[in-house]
Amino acid sequence: MQWSKIKTLFILCFLVLNIYLIIQFIQKQDAADMGYLEEGQEASIEDKLESENIEYEDPNIEITEDSYISVSQKKFTDEELVPLTNFENQTAAVINDNFILSKFEEPITVPEEATNQELNQLMKNYIVFPEAYQFWGWNKDMNVLIFFQQKDDRLFYFNENGLLLVFLNEENEMMYYTQTMLGNVQVQQEKKSIQQPIQAVGTLYDRNDLYYEDEITNIKMGYYARIVTEGVQVFTPTWRVEVNDERNYFINAIEGLVFASDDIKFINKTIEESYINKIRDLEEDNELREEILTDLTQRQTETGNRSETE
Repeated sequence: MQWSKIKTLFILCFLVLNIYLIIQFIQKQDAADMGYLEEGQEASIEDKLESENIEYEDPNIEITEDSYISVSQKKFTDEELVPLTNFENQTAAVINDNFILSKFEEPITVPEEATNQELNQLMKNYIVFPEAYQFWGWNKDMNVLIFFQQKDDRLFYFNENGLLLVFLNEENEMMYYTQTMLGNVQVQQEKKSIQQPIQAVGTLYDRNDLYYEDEITNIKMGYYARIVTEGVQVFTPTWRVEVNDERNYFINAIEGLVFASDDIKFINKTIEESYINKIRDLEEDNELREEILTDLTQRQTETGNRSETE
């Protein structure tokens, strides 16, 4: 009789424990399924990160509301282009008033271990509006330095109309560059609530974009084109989340959408669908035309062949 009572008690205890665990699981699942987390629930995301040994440190960025912005491509004026004509060691052409192509008569060496700041400083001596661009990365596949345009310390991510590309030769010397620029910014009056950084990280976690022992190494606000047209583009405030100093994700801070990014695909698409056509608009006897077109085509071919063998 005594053993029967003890056995019944154990069964009841396990039943209560199972019910409790089921309730806890359902509550956590409901929290994970929410697109936006309510205040006070952020700890649940942090708990998830901790359970996967994912390192995250609050960047202390205090932005609760922001707006979409509208920007059109800038047309360079003759006055703005005066410095371009005065640069030594450059032969330049301006196409359709919005696209600069410039070749260095004597290639300029780029130090292999140059820092981001050193590369920003280097280009200030060779382009117009140097303060408007920030170094993004060095794509070794095509051997191109990538600079994105910035506004109020926010980068315009992967936009062909606000871009500086510097093409290097095999000795890592600057051969020529292309430059486009976005014009005046119009801020839409209505402000929207935006995701906080921890919520952006939570979005990546829920999408299984974060892996065991990953580290969130940087979070910054920038802009990504939400609507792309030939004229005005609409940009949305966008969180750039850097993981392990190598992977980048871009999260629409208003709508929670995640944008894809790939340096080589972006460069190839920009060259193939836009820049080559612009350069072809040059007069056939222009000394830059055939030389640059040949080089760009060769870079694309070599990159494509390399991708097929990997």
